Amino acid sequence: MNENIRQYFDAIEVRLIESPAVASYQVIRKDIAMVDGKMRIKAVLSNDETFDFFIYIVESNRQLILEKYSFHWQDKEGCLLIRMDNAPHFPDLPNAPHHVHKGKDVVEALLETPELLSFLGIKGTDLFIENGQAVFLADLADCRWSNYGAMFGNHNEE
Repeated sequence: MNENIRQYFDAIEVRLIESPAVASYQVIRKDIAMVDGKMRIKAVLSNDETFDFFIYIVESNRQLILEKYSFHWQDKEGCLLIRMDNAPHFPDLPNAPHHVHKGKDVVEALLETPELLSFLGIKGTDLFIENGQAVFLADLADCRWSNYGAMFGNHNEE
């Protein structure tokens, strides 16, 4: 078992446990070998949305490399809010295959390869409490995108 990958996977679970945005989570898969590891988790957020992710990590020269990933966030009605992945189905985008799906109809390049712990942190900072209820900056009723900063480029559409 690779100790660096184990520690990284443990850090992901700690972030999920500590996040006020996460009501519960389930580890669907966690495999750690000598040089690589896979993890799939389904989390239920405090507002009944879901956040599912899969990561495949390889260690090379003592560095963890995110080889494959999918981060999928949807509202409680099943409407896609955000999915970031590196499936090679948009080869003409800048920085392909890394891209983000915003709702059902918008796909754009990711300017950086996402890092799961950072993404979980971004989600935590875009959470606020209103009338005792956890609320996210994304307009959840119609799945409009909230601006998540430079990682995703310019996103000011309404």
